This record gives sequence, C-alpha cells and structure tokens, in this order.
Amino acid sequence: MTTETTNADAREFDGAIHDQADARAGANRAGERVFRIDLTYTRGTAASQTTLILTQAAAAALRDALDAYLPEPEGINEDRGLYGADAYDLQRFAEAYAGLGDAVGEQVWDLLDGNDEVNPNAVRLIRERLGGMNRELDDALESYDAEDQD
Repeated sequence: MTTETTNADAREFDGAIHDQADARAGANRAGERVFRIDLTYTRGTAASQTTLILTQAAAAALRDALDAYLPEPEGINEDRGLYGADAYDLQRFAEAYAGLGDAVGEQVWDLLDGNDEVNPNAVRLIRERLGGMNRELDDALESYDAEDQD
C-alpha cells in the first residue's frame, strides 16, 4: 500500500537522497530471478553507492508503488507498444517467435491482419508458443476461433 505524505510527515523522508539509479534483471546462485538496483548518492562530500537485490515479487511491488506516483512520460502510452514491456518478457517473446520459423511467423501477421486463410496447424503452434504473451495476438486468436466456429 502506498500513500502520499504531506509536509507534516516530511521527517520520514529526511536523509541521503540518491540521485542516480541503475537497475538490472538477472538470476542469483539459486537460479531465482532477481533484480539489482544500484543507487548513487552524490550530494555529499564524496559519492557513495548502495546496492539492493530484490526478489521478483519485491521488484514488482516497488514498480507498482512507483507507478502510482510517477507521471507518465509525455507522448508514451505504456498500454501500447513495447516501451512499457519488461525486457525479460520481450526476450521470451522474441525467442518464441523466432522458434516458429519463417512460414509460421508470416502466419502470425496474417492472423493479426484478420486473414481467415491462416493454416490451422500454424494457429495451433502460434497458440502454444505465443499464447498469453500479447493481448492483440490473443484477441486475434479468439477472433480466429470465433470465425472457425461459424
């Protein structure tokens, strides 16, 4: 849960203000997906750095808390396009798409264009490998299924 504080509560936010941050995703020795955040404080006499390693759940909670307060960058709609996508999800999608091969990959675009001449075997592979990864593609698969029922 996040709440906005007022000036009366400002003491809660006194202390070092880290003005630079870098974040990366990876895996720890146990093979768990983790996120590393390096924070740098440069306002004092000497710069200092703090490193945080977060579980995926903790990173998601942090992202959600920040999303509630950070304004959306001008001209960017995170519900559309790749800008708001997680790099890990992009990698998974790219690998799955590449694994379809050229012929089935072309069928993805035919499916998205609403072409009803898509090979049913290609649709099966697309659903198995890419289903649940993209809202527009899932909608196209549902439309294909509805047309197939008619």
